[in-house]
Amino acid sequence: LDRAELLDALRALARVLNANGTAAGIQIVGGAALALEYFERAATRDVDAFLYPAEPVLQAAKQVASERGYPQDWVNDAVKMYAPDYGDPQWKPVLVEGDVVFSVAPADLLLAMKLRAGRGRRDAGDIAHLLELCSVRSIEHAIEIFETYYPHDPVSARALIQLRRRFPDDSQESVT
Repeated sequence: LDRAELLDALRALARVLNANGTAAGIQIVGGAALALEYFERAATRDVDAFLYPAEPVLQAAKQVASERGYPQDWVNDAVKMYAPDYGDPQWKPVLVEGDVVFSVAPADLLLAMKLRAGRGRRDAGDIAHLLELCSVRSIEHAIEIFETYYPHDPVSARALIQLRRRFPDDSQESVT
């Protein structure tokens, strides 16, 4: 889904939810959030989100999937395992349709989530863009952002490799 198709699909989802009388909050993260709000990027295949209420949103998304020929999980909440432990993210509303509000995560939370996922090359471009958006100039600063949301988790080894490539002059002692 590119940005235009993504917006169209989200509007279709909102129409189904509104027709069912379901008020919903859909907090979008991952590639869909990046494409909607932050920078032009290659299309995303799905919408990773925190869903409120989850089950009615997932059922409505399946209806839209059937109508449009999308995968049944084009909207999913599998990302809930990466929900931040701490921090107070300021979600940015990007689309309001009736009683349905779509918001995207702030850039610093997206960066922390990408660093936690640690998916290597798959996320390298997104991480590079997010480091710029967040004005990160050192490994230590990136880790500070990460620890705002995940103070009890280590940055993944793959993400550390990417950070060391991005900031080769940072001392190795500053990274634990």
